[in-house]
Amino acid sequence: MRPRPVPSILLGLLSLLCLSVATPARADVVRLAAPEPGDLLSAGFRVEAAGEVEIAAVGLRQKFAGSDAVRAWLLRRGDDTPVWFQDPEAGEPVGASRLLRRGSARVRLEPGDYVLYLAAGRGSRAGKAFHQWRSVLNDLADLLNREDPRARPGDYFGKCEASVAPYGSLVLLPPAPPPPAWPVVVRPDAAHLATVPFRLTRTARLTVVVTGEAGEDGDRALDYGWIEDARTGRTVWTAEDATPRPAGNAAVNVRWGDSLALNAGDYLAGFLSDAVHGPGDWHDLPPYDPEAWGLRLMPVAADVGVMTVAPADVAVARSPELLVRLVRPGNDAVLREEFSLARASRLRVRCLGEGGRKMFDYGSLTDLGSERVVWTMTAAASRSAGGAGKNLLFDGEIELPAGRYLATFVTDGSHACGDWNATPPTGAQDYGLTVRLLP
Repeated sequence: MRPRPVPSILLGLLSLLCLSVATPARADVVRLAAPEPGDLLSAGFRVEAAGEVEIAAVGLRQKFAGSDAVRAWLLRRGDDTPVWFQDPEAGEPVGASRLLRRGSARVRLEPGDYVLYLAAGRGSRAGKAFHQWRSVLNDLADLLNREDPRARPGDYFGKCEASVAPYGSLVLLPPAPPPPAWPVVVRPDAAHLATVPFRLTRTARLTVVVTGEAGEDGDRALDYGWIEDARTGRTVWTAEDATPRPAGNAAVNVRWGDSLALNAGDYLAGFLSDAVHGPGDWHDLPPYDPEAWGLRLMPVAADVGVMTVAPADVAVARSPELLVRLVRPGNDAVLREEFSLARASRLRVRCLGEGGRKMFDYGSLTDLGSERVVWTMTAAASRSAGGAGKNLLFDGEIELPAGRYLATFVTDGSHACGDWNATPPTGAQDYGLTVRLLP
């Protein structure tokens, strides 16, 4: 008996099944969804051959402001300008909401590594999205910008998402580890303060870039970086020495870039945050390149090889003039350091602290022989240190006889390095007590 022929439609289905098994599956769509306030979600991928992708996103507008509460963007690693970012003004409303907006685009990508971001600002300041959501004033404002008065903030954040899908023959691959392009990278830790020692074997020209937070008017650094001479403790560069430019998204995100020449020697690069807006808890939307938050430093091409990064606990011989360096304390701190004078000497005392009618963060000097306090910081003898009115600075000369002395700097439970409860002082990297021997 001859076998019956297989119907052509069945052959077609079998061929399609075999093809689907033999052909490698394309990469999954890269997708992010449902950020919580203060979150920054990200997903990376690599493109080996130029091609197009389809990007789709649902973002969220601020309820009583002309900015975003949730936004998506796509960044190529090494760039500081996105290849695409969501513009909710150009998007379409989602359902009956005027705040949730959907946007999409087809974008051509060149070979490289990319990161898709979806960020939600914490928005706790007055006037931001969902602040006192069901208050009387907001209910009145709903007459002009109608939203469901029973809705909770989570109902809106939970609908936000972003995705990147390959188009045509393009394949999205796992991202490659980012290359260590910058020999010195200073990012704040849990204490919102980080430092990296480095050494120059000869005079070199360096490129320094700092990304941090500026004041609302953009003329003052609140999160900023600096470089100091490790032997003398003197600051040789701060972010405020450079001209700021926007770093993208929220207006408070600022980038300072500069080029400077430093002599051979030991240095300390540092970054100090005010703990309000930064990695782990973004108050507003983060900058386009959030991985750049902090300080980055590298020699120019002609001076590559002259910089070495030292271990964090490296000991550097102090300049003989630097007697005391008690700086950058946290809250509830007591810093102490002894020094000796072989003969009667003139000293330059610089003390940056907090006070009003009385002092809260201040320094003092005690004669260890007599156990008598020979100098202490007072509000009456100090002047404004910039920033909040309670930031005070004493910067003057005193004379002490030969002997052994104990320098002390104490802080109370608020407003110190990494946990400012008001605008920090100018030159906050020197917050504390420094004593120098004058010639």
